[in-house]
Amino acid sequence: VAVERKASDAVGRPEDARALGGLIAALCCSNVRLIGNQPLGCFTFVALLRHLVVVLNRSGQLSAARAWEAVQHGACAALALELRREATKVLRALLSGKTLPGGARLPMTDEALRQILRDRRRTLKAEWEERAVGDEGVRREYWQELKQALAREEDAVGLQNSRLAEKRLEQALASWRSMLHRDDGASAEVMAQISRGLRDLA
Repeated sequence: VAVERKASDAVGRPEDARALGGLIAALCCSNVRLIGNQPLGCFTFVALLRHLVVVLNRSGQLSAARAWEAVQHGACAALALELRREATKVLRALLSGKTLPGGARLPMTDEALRQILRDRRRTLKAEWEERAVGDEGVRREYWQELKQALAREEDAVGLQNSRLAEKRLEQALASWRSMLHRDDGASAEVMAQISRGLRDLA
């Protein structure tokens, strides 16, 4: 009640719009409602209202249950698409030979690649948990679909990594064989460089 009174007082001061917005937000947070066992946050509330407006404009029959079903599926599908695009952009950058922030670039050891992919999945999962809207079953369904779609992209990266590593190994072995037929002072240094390269691929 006190918050509502303060908000009413603030309406008379147009210059204090920020304070009014803060008071409204405080009022919303102090009266959290649940729908489908989920807190009705700002994003969910707006999405629900938009859906109800669409139904009204079509002269349809309003149903909170059907509206919530549509909102959670729509929100999860949109978030899954957004996160898939972001994750795919990184994976395709690796495939095209680009260097990621931090210096990662193919080819690399299998363990290094696994670690990068694990870190990316953890980041993706954290963002999903923070932003996904809907009942647990719905959120889990869309998350599994997202994981399966990205697994195919990750497999392609792993295959490309193996191909590039094999190619580099073949080049190193060819250089090694060439050095075996030489008998000059540069051979020892070149062979040491090749050995270091082979160790990097191990």
